[in-house]
Order: sequence, then structure tokens, then C-alpha cells
Amino acid sequence: MKAQDFFEQYPDRDVCYETTDGNLFFLHCDAVNHSKTLKDANVVKHERGDQQLVENSQPPVDDDNSQQTEKKAKVKKTKK
Repeated sequence: MKAQDFFEQYPDRDVCYETTDGNLFFLHCDAVNHSKTLKDANVVKHERGDQQLVENSQPPVDDDNSQQTEKKAKVKKTKK
């Protein structure tokens, strides 16, 4: 089943999670648990309306910390 078919079959759902073997899940934790049995453990989040985000199946990173790191990487130092 493709994500588009999933949303047609489950009109009350706005999100589903797909493992690299093509299985779709209602819950992220179920997709992550299944992905542990696969060589490629990535999980793709599908949202109703064509938005697609790739998520690594590793435990979530502290968003505040990762955003600060990204901001630091983008800042260029200038000489005075």
C-alpha cells in the first residue's frame, strides 16, 4: 500500500510512517520497532497533502541543542 492509498483508506489519519521495506504504520514507534529488523532502519513520515519528511529511526535528538549547532555553523565570523 502506498501512502496515498493509506490516506484514502483512512480519511481520519493525517500521518503515517513508512519503513524501507514499504510497510506503513499508524505510529512512529511501531515503524521504528519494525525498522530495527531491516538493514536500512530509516523511517519516512508521510503527511496528508504531499509533505514528506525523512526521519532517522535513532532516538530523537534534543532539538534545542541541534538547532543551536546548526545556527553556529551558519554564522560567519568577521574580522574587526
